[in-house]
Amino acid sequence: DLLDHADKRALQRAAVVGRVFWPGPVRRLLNGDRSSLEDTLARLENRDLILSRLGSTLSGEPEFIFKHVLTRDVAYETLPRRERPAAHVTVAAWIEETSGGRREEFVDLLAHHYSETHRTARELGEVDESLRSSAFEHLVLASQVARRKVALAKAERLAQRAGDLAEGSLERSIALETLAEALFDDFRGDEAYRT
Repeated sequence: DLLDHADKRALQRAAVVGRVFWPGPVRRLLNGDRSSLEDTLARLENRDLILSRLGSTLSGEPEFIFKHVLTRDVAYETLPRRERPAAHVTVAAWIEETSGGRREEFVDLLAHHYSETHRTARELGEVDESLRSSAFEHLVLASQVARRKVALAKAERLAQRAGDLAEGSLERSIALETLAEALFDDFRGDEAYRT
């Protein structure tokens, strides 16, 4: 509440990206306030709200992290609910454009942003089949990537979330097969067979 308007807006938009964020999607979300973003991020870092990281997972993009997860959560909750779906779609589009051939490295983030977009839009009564479909596709891919990394509990959770979004027998069978593969790799053959 003590932040000036520009700093508060930047912090809210950074919170949409996640606890770790880059200036690129924040710039895109700010529209008219792009030029002063570097100064704004420096002020937020001086106030001990964010920290710049030495390295970055994206080449050519500085990386920042919220110093405390509660700061990120409060900033996100102050963003009007109506603005959230468009903000998450914007961030997901930026990640897809920027990651290029490294899409699988960022599939967790993409699944999160598309799922949040769909969930929030649905709560607001705005049904968009393409958002649901994107969320489903990215959740399935994120589950498969987690399974390859032997993060089996995570793979199961993601496959179940994909199953919750599945529409029609084809999507449902894809979600169930993804879940069964994770269960099988976790040496739970009976459950995998039933699934």
